[in-house]
Amino acid sequence: MAPDEKPDFLVLGDTIEAWLTAACLVRSLGKSGRSVAILPVLRERPSPPVAVLPPSVANLHALLGFDERDMLRFCKGSFRLGDRFEGWRGEGSSFVLSYGSPAEFPGEGALHQQGRRSGVLEQDGAYDTFSLGAVLGRLDRFAHPDPVANQQAGYFTYGYHLDADKYRDYLKRAALHYGVRKEEGDPMSILAREGELAAGVIVDATGGASISDVLPRDGWRADADLPFDQFALMDEPATSLSLGRVSAGNDKILFDVAAAETGCRAALFNASGVPENLVGAGEVDVFGIRSGHRTPWVGKCVSIGASAFGLLPFGDVEMSLIVRGVETLLELLPDEGRLAVAGQEYNRRMMMAYHRTRDVQVMAFALAARPWRTAEAAMSDQNRIRLEQFRSRGRVVTFDEECLAPAEWVSFMIGLGVVPERTDPVAESVAQEVAAQRLRSVSAHIAALAERYPSQRDYLAEAGVIGADAFGGGM
Repeated sequence: MAPDEKPDFLVLGDTIEAWLTAACLVRSLGKSGRSVAILPVLRERPSPPVAVLPPSVANLHALLGFDERDMLRFCKGSFRLGDRFEGWRGEGSSFVLSYGSPAEFPGEGALHQQGRRSGVLEQDGAYDTFSLGAVLGRLDRFAHPDPVANQQAGYFTYGYHLDADKYRDYLKRAALHYGVRKEEGDPMSILAREGELAAGVIVDATGGASISDVLPRDGWRADADLPFDQFALMDEPATSLSLGRVSAGNDKILFDVAAAETGCRAALFNASGVPENLVGAGEVDVFGIRSGHRTPWVGKCVSIGASAFGLLPFGDVEMSLIVRGVETLLELLPDEGRLAVAGQEYNRRMMMAYHRTRDVQVMAFALAARPWRTAEAAMSDQNRIRLEQFRSRGRVVTFDEECLAPAEWVSFMIGLGVVPERTDPVAESVAQEVAAQRLRSVSAHIAALAERYPSQRDYLAEAGVIGADAFGGGM
């Protein structure tokens, strides 16, 4: 592509989502002759120092030809098994939302149905003992899943915790290697060469930067139903490598997460009541949370990540929507003659993805035993149906573009204190004492299996990813 030639795709931003989008676009286009350029517009809003990646990112990493060990070594990363929620049902309560599914009882009803009959679901955190991923996460142990060896313990999968700046540099290196052209110069003049947009398709991946009215975007629709509007970022010593920790207090939420050499804490609270212990923490920068969304595709402009969607910054929600946005763009890959059709489908799917991801946070806020809990009336219709059906009979209703698998929804709702009122008739066909013994057996098997896994720090050190002395203590 000549220096003054208009690219087919121009990606705006110097963020993780910008370099990920650019790299994946150029790899997908291959030898089609269509070109990709990037204009590194600086992000105006802060980003956490640890990138929290869901398992779904593996498909994009495979497209880019990433070697997992090399990526973890470069990005000082660790394996992520999920999040530990503390204090959501009151002081001292705790449960783990891990990636994967517990053991199954074919023909005898779901495990949680048997758990209801034996009274296990009423015990705080007890359902975790039936999930190998949750038990490993609590112990901060890890080895790659072995489906054959673990078939009686369900299955787990994993994402990553990576140093955010290093991960962005890793993606940048890949994008430039595969042929993305880096634009230099004033962003406004590049965006409006001769009064026209400087590309066939503009991808806004700036993380929410204000880049003038040159881009054909619609307005931001704020979400007033989420309970917090401010956040602060602080450095924290590395704790668990395997789990993020989402702690609920009476006046705030804390999200702690650690990669191999980097730990951070995000404190979420309301501007009307800054927590006292946060005020005493020294120099802390406080930022507004931009909750809500805009239509992601308007005209020739596609917004990805925080440029399109804003939820509260904990867990993997931001990267989940980024991955979904990139995957959907790659699947539709329009030419200029089909932008309108591609845009309509992109908007349909991404708006569903946003609302299903928002459902997870709103479910937690509505069920929290805290003063800031939101009303269940703030839930979407789909979320209310999901909660009502699970409360009534323990069945999980799912919708298109879900971000949690059915088994993960079960774990999440049970962890938040939702116990089904009725038992599935299939589960009733098994004698209660037999079901109780089977549950004890599964829990004991998973506990014994987990003890055979190495600590994550030892596993990474043995693989040569990073030195063992770089890690903090277990959780």
